[in-house]
Amino acid sequence: MAPSLTMPPALAVVEGCQIHHAHESTQYDLSRLVAPGDVLFVKGSGGIAEIGTTGGFLGHFLVVLSYPQKCSCWEKQNLLPAQLGRDISHVWKVDTLESTRSHNGLHQAQMLIHAQKNTGRLVLVGELASGGSEFVDVEHEAVQLWQSPREIRSSLRKQVVNEVIQEMKSCEKSWSLATAARAVLLPATFSPRKPRMRLQELVDCWTRAPICTSVVVVFWQRLLCKLAPDSTKAPMDLILKYIPLKADRGLPGELIRTMAECGWHQHDHLLCSL
Repeated sequence: MAPSLTMPPALAVVEGCQIHHAHESTQYDLSRLVAPGDVLFVKGSGGIAEIGTTGGFLGHFLVVLSYPQKCSCWEKQNLLPAQLGRDISHVWKVDTLESTRSHNGLHQAQMLIHAQKNTGRLVLVGELASGGSEFVDVEHEAVQLWQSPREIRSSLRKQVVNEVIQEMKSCEKSWSLATAARAVLLPATFSPRKPRMRLQELVDCWTRAPICTSVVVVFWQRLLCKLAPDSTKAPMDLILKYIPLKADRGLPGELIRTMAECGWHQHDHLLCSL
């Protein structure tokens, strides 16, 4: 492996068409914080009419599919609005998977996130659509990052993640108001007495019409089932440990509470997270 080069703090580097000090570039490096399988939660700012939209009523979830990549100089100059490009020096592209009311089936997108200067607060500013050639504006929404538990985070392989995505896409359905209503009326948590029978009940939920929380639950339960053969635990044991929820219901608050109780790590500021 080639030796790494350490740049003195006083030396400046060119990034995103502007000049920044090397220590500032490292300070705002989102790639050190976000990894495939992590979960983004866009805090809700809308009303009932915004259910099923990014940043809508009660918030919205997206699953991270790739490591972040910094927007190039060309992208900032040609795709981002001029004012946005001037005001924001650190913009990151993150591939995500979600279910929204505005798209049929599951939606894979390249979301744009930046860390506010001085505060390090993570903010969603837009989406690159049409294969990355078109900017779609998103009202600047605060973002929470939920990192997967450390003990399984390091074991994720790109091949397995891609297999899960393909399986989910093969039986995808569109965002469902009926599932949203079920989430309001019924709890998603469970405490199985007969693990084998209950596992099949969870699997049956994977192919039902989703809401945003469903994508997180299905992605991770499918992934844990694939990781089980390489561990000492059964698939149901892993699910009970890391994401014990039914995928065909569950409000954002219920998912957040479950992740917090199951060893997921929450960040909404970059600076205090490094």
